[in-house]
Amino acid sequence: MISEIVGTIVGGGATGLLGSVINSVGDYFKQKQQYSHEEKMAEIETKHLEMEIDRDVKITEREAKAREEVAAAETQAESYKADTRAYLPAEAVKSSQFIAWLMAIVDFIRGITRPGLTLYLCAVTTMIYLQTNAVVSQAGGLDGEQAFFLMKNITLGVLYLTFTAVGWWFGSRSKMDKVLGKGKF
Repeated sequence: MISEIVGTIVGGGATGLLGSVINSVGDYFKQKQQYSHEEKMAEIETKHLEMEIDRDVKITEREAKAREEVAAAETQAESYKADTRAYLPAEAVKSSQFIAWLMAIVDFIRGITRPGLTLYLCAVTTMIYLQTNAVVSQAGGLDGEQAFFLMKNITLGVLYLTFTAVGWWFGSRSKMDKVLGKGKF
């Protein structure tokens, strides 16, 4: 019995940690792809700036140098602005009340998924227990061995779900997030 409980706890924790590892790996590749895209966009932006600089150099070297510095600062500022939006440019959200509401709904759903899933699993486990209790009452009870078997399985299920949820919750807030630059603590 003790080995089953320990096995269930370890299995639930391992499942939760596996889920968080999968999330971290997915986030790593997503971030890597995003960096690659940003590098390509920076290359394109740089080419455009070089063409403008060459044109301006013909007019005057001093004006060209000033425009290069301004363009670089603007590019960096726009890059910082782009990092604050996860889905759409701020102008698109500001342009439509409907889009702003949709983005708020997306953020809400993303934020409520883990706690909602945890509460759902707890509610389902409670419903299973209550239904099992009702069936046992209608059948006139169980003998000792049947009752022990039933309670053991319910307990193992609850332990597995609990440690899976806790492992997932805290595993996703690991130090790996800080290494990847997400900083979700």
